Amino acid sequence: MPLEIGNRSLAPLQGNTSSVEVARNVRSTEQASQDRTSYARSITQIEYGGLDAAFVFMNDELFRAELPAVLLTLQRKTGSGGYFGANRFSWRNGNDIDRKHEIALNPDGFVGRSDEWIVSVLVHEQCHLLQFVRGEAPKRHYHNKGFASIMLGIGLMPSNTGAVGGKTTGIHMSHYILPDGPFAKAFAKLAASGWKLNLQSAPIIGREGGRTSKTKFSCPQCGLNVWGKPDTHVICGVCLQSGAPDSAALLEPLRLRAVR
Repeated sequence: MPLEIGNRSLAPLQGNTSSVEVARNVRSTEQASQDRTSYARSITQIEYGGLDAAFVFMNDELFRAELPAVLLTLQRKTGSGGYFGANRFSWRNGNDIDRKHEIALNPDGFVGRSDEWIVSVLVHEQCHLLQFVRGEAPKRHYHNKGFASIMLGIGLMPSNTGAVGGKTTGIHMSHYILPDGPFAKAFAKLAASGWKLNLQSAPIIGREGGRTSKTKFSCPQCGLNVWGKPDTHVICGVCLQSGAPDSAALLEPLRLRAVR
């Protein structure tokens, strides 16, 4: 029978196995367990630490260190690249005054995107944080002219389509990076330091070993996401209406409605 030590199982002793060899076996097993635990810790520290480093760097470079510390999280929220949530966390010691804000990024939106784009989404949410800190946050997550002004000042162009010509105000808002703008220059410095992200969402495997029956479709312009069968044909109505309202009107009778 194998020798049990704690939660570890050692192979049966063979022949004249010495106590030194047994001790060495125990140490090697413990070391392997520690290595696995260390790796599990380090990948969390590396990835979340990297996001925190990007937050601090952009805070210094673009916002003059005006932003308070927030809790950064990875959240899979359908149809969103990220979000800012004010006062989402309180202290477990009973201190409910000094609440902490949250900025979340969606790892589903990392797939096929550059580190520069992902950090630009982080900075987009930092702009929401800045509005809140200054007492200028609009209601209902609306992207107003004040938000657009902050974004332009740091080198990001707000656009509801994510492309040139899109609306700069509204509830649903993407952006694009202005070449040679403050953000582009700041990210170049960050990347030159060796900073990078390592992880993104993995494909979901179905119960029978194949891919799930639902496929994610993402608009390359505004980043809007929808899910459907793999052979579904999808057109982004937001971008279509913004760029060609007449064509959108013709397609309106064919638009799919949500069924509850």
